[in-house]
Amino acid sequence: MSAPRIKDASFIQLHIEKLILAVGLLVFAVGVFLFVLGNPFAIELNRQTYDDPAQAVNVLVRTDEALERGLQDPKPLPEIETPEFRENFIAMIDQRIDSESRLASLSNPGLTEGATYPDRPEPSRYTLVYPPAPKNIKHVSGTDVLDKEFNLAATKQFFELWGKDLDEPGDFTMFIASGEFDIYEWVTRLQADPKTPGDIKIPVGIWAQRFGIAGVALLREEWDPAQGRWVDRKIVEPLPSQYRVLEDDTAPVETNEALAEIAKLREGQIELAQPDLPWLSGFVQAVAPGDENAGVGVDGFIQQLNDENIGPKEKEILKLEEKIKQIEERRARQKGRNPGGRPGGDFDAPGPTSDRPDSSQRQIDSLRERIERLRPQAEREKENRRRLAEDRRLREEERRRREELQNARDRSVFGGGPDPIDQANVAGMNLKEGSTLRVWAADPSMRPGKTYRYKLLVSVINPLYAVPRLAADQLDENKSRAALLPTEDEIEAMSWIGPIKVEPKSRFFYTAGRESSASIDIYRRYNGKLVYQDFDGSPGDIIGSVKEVEDEFGQVEKVDMSVGAILVDIERHRDPLSTGSTVNSMIFMDAEGNIHERIESLDKSSPERKELSDEYKNGAEKPLRPADGTRPSGPDFDPGFNDF
Repeated sequence: MSAPRIKDASFIQLHIEKLILAVGLLVFAVGVFLFVLGNPFAIELNRQTYDDPAQAVNVLVRTDEALERGLQDPKPLPEIETPEFRENFIAMIDQRIDSESRLASLSNPGLTEGATYPDRPEPSRYTLVYPPAPKNIKHVSGTDVLDKEFNLAATKQFFELWGKDLDEPGDFTMFIASGEFDIYEWVTRLQADPKTPGDIKIPVGIWAQRFGIAGVALLREEWDPAQGRWVDRKIVEPLPSQYRVLEDDTAPVETNEALAEIAKLREGQIELAQPDLPWLSGFVQAVAPGDENAGVGVDGFIQQLNDENIGPKEKEILKLEEKIKQIEERRARQKGRNPGGRPGGDFDAPGPTSDRPDSSQRQIDSLRERIERLRPQAEREKENRRRLAEDRRLREEERRRREELQNARDRSVFGGGPDPIDQANVAGMNLKEGSTLRVWAADPSMRPGKTYRYKLLVSVINPLYAVPRLAADQLDENKSRAALLPTEDEIEAMSWIGPIKVEPKSRFFYTAGRESSASIDIYRRYNGKLVYQDFDGSPGDIIGSVKEVEDEFGQVEKVDMSVGAILVDIERHRDPLSTGSTVNSMIFMDAEGNIHERIESLDKSSPERKELSDEYKNGAEKPLRPADGTRPSGPDFDPGFNDF
């Protein structure tokens, strides 16, 4: 093997000695700098350098003593308020343009002036004001028959409410109460100064946007004869066509939906205050007691009047005219199917031997008479609508003028507002003392043989509903509370209406008895009329049987006259109150298995039996129907009978 050549060696191999010498010189230079020219033990403290560490001890001791003195005599930390930017932005987004906060300049678009101040005050706490109870209460109750054809959807709901089959007649008992809601008193309460310290009254700019009623309802209790007291307090369900909002009803929480609900309530004040009552057989409508109302009871009260918003009497005329049209079309179809006429007993075409007039023509004539009676009131409604529309135009001009003046003022966000009375007038509420609104409600769910009592209540739109900026507890309480009823104390102070006794399904009287049989008079209301049966039964028999009756058109119907009781025995015993006299009595068992006794002499002389006998012979005026086409008449139905 040959020896390696110098040209084949690397750079390191050629200069290794020089590299080692260079590294050694570098280490030597660092050592000289640190240990000869510099001080490796120097300390820097509070921006000063100490070559000897012992010199820094005194500085540390003095600093420690200063800290000890500071701990012994602490000073409060300065308060730094951090603005609630998130909450303020959310509140400003929800804030309505017509709220009491005016908009900031265009250089800060979308924010109110209050959002630019970190010390903006907390939301106000307002005094929540509750509405007054209605006054001048009137009521009527009685039996009648529902018109099945006028509103089929409502008819089905009524029959479901009564638990009846649609093939049965629409006999029912209804209670109607009406009263006067004092609008002036409601406004007075809203404008009164708060009694709770720290609270403020609701600004008119807030409550005027929510001013109006939200519904009318009946509070009901039922008499329990077994317990001897009133039980089952409840709010009566609304009529099938009635819309209302009460305190416990679910209301929208989302801002836009809540504002839409408020607008719906404000636009429907007539329907809320005076809901449509059921239509009765013969094409007449049940009438609430009290004076007739042309629209609402206050001049221009929350009513946006235009050509499409007509009064209740005008609406009723349109309904009656539509009903006439339906009857005429039905009669034309029937005559087209049988041009020669039908035998006697047909609904529209009496046979040659019948002297009764055309029934459909009688209905049409009755409806036209009703229209003519309503015509003067409808004309007054039309004139009121024209006058109030002009009044609304003038008020709108005044409102715009005031808005322009207000926008021109340099007001602070929380400055004073316009006079509440002036603002109320601008809102269309030209109120004076004694301004009232006639309201009514009905209970068609009364059960046969029951006894009830009532209070009439009016709910109003909650003046704090859907107000975005409230104290925390008030916001939680009112965000889904669209309506308010009177306070519990005010409701308790109201007088009860009643007791109102509902007619049982059937009534019977023991009139004569022998050893093995009894004569019993039975009465039952069927299709608006009393049906009578003279029943003879023996012990063990069900009291009452099926009876065939003929209606006004000659049609035969079978009516079940059973009373839900079984004849047990017939007894004759001495009268303890009269020497030598005997008493005839009938023993029977009701559907619940309870044993009862009827005395012949008492039943025969019963005022109730005489009243029923007179009605069966002569007929009776139905109290739910208008006596002269305008208002009901007759005493309230309260005969004072028992279940048996």
